Amino acid sequence: MSRLPIALTLGDPAGIGPEVAARVAADPPDTVKPVLVGRAVDLAIAAERTGLSLGTLERSFVACDPGERVRPGCDSAEGGKAAHAAVVRAVELARSQAVAGITTAPISKRSLAMAGLPFAGHTELLGQLAGVKTPRMVFVVENQRVALLTTHIPLREVANLVTQPQVAAAIRDLNRALIEEFGEQNAPIRVAALNPHLGEGGVLGTEERDAIAPAIKETRAEGLRVSGPVRPEDLFVSLGATAVEGVLALYHDQALGPLKGRHGLNMVNVTIGLPFVRTSPDHGTAYDIVGSPAVSDHGMRLATEWAARLWNLRQGNCEDRL
Repeated sequence: MSRLPIALTLGDPAGIGPEVAARVAADPPDTVKPVLVGRAVDLAIAAERTGLSLGTLERSFVACDPGERVRPGCDSAEGGKAAHAAVVRAVELARSQAVAGITTAPISKRSLAMAGLPFAGHTELLGQLAGVKTPRMVFVVENQRVALLTTHIPLREVANLVTQPQVAAAIRDLNRALIEEFGEQNAPIRVAALNPHLGEGGVLGTEERDAIAPAIKETRAEGLRVSGPVRPEDLFVSLGATAVEGVLALYHDQALGPLKGRHGLNMVNVTIGLPFVRTSPDHGTAYDIVGSPAVSDHGMRLATEWAARLWNLRQGNCEDRL
């Protein structure tokens, strides 16, 4: 199989993004032809930190506008602008089909805010750039494809968004992605509950009764294989099974807490609903270990492998199914 060109953004220049992207570009997976995207100053710093040849890295490099060197380990407006510019350029490459997909290194939401950029994260930024109203985060781990109903919002706001129309729309989006983006034609979907003990008949909350169960009933009537509400403590117990299933979690840490605790970096974030493939490693900027031996490119490498796999699945190549 030929190598697919995948754009690797350098991410926030104050974090480990430039390092892990450079390491993967220097020794890529067999299925990937990396195209680094970012500022020249950040690529040069990454080469210094990793001991890699800058000249070699520059052979597959698309430069964004020049900027100033940022202080490692610190949020800044300059870092937010740099991270934003790399994503914008990578999306241009993907939409022009110059690359088969995008793998993004971590960015800082605070740096984006300091730069005056009104995005809570990559998902929201990519949605705007692609003209997609509701892109969704899906985490790929073992046999599960775990979607989030809500993403980067305060926990106190989650319950207001757990409505029958919102839950039903998320179920449909996940089902469509399982078929069209992951190549799974008949995968079941389990939907999480919000409240302890499924709300105890309304004593501990009514979202299960008033929103989640009706949304499940509605989508079942459309022919989807949906079950729930499922107690959060039971949501991931089927990990290790062979058949792929979808899971809809209702908020960020309902999924990420148990999944990260169990799987660490062995998980990939996929944005579904975009007209191009986008993946990312499941870790942040890691400001505290920039330039240290503790930096691992495992997550970035896994994410680029999945970008190539997802592109093949969109083309109908069933060999890349789990």
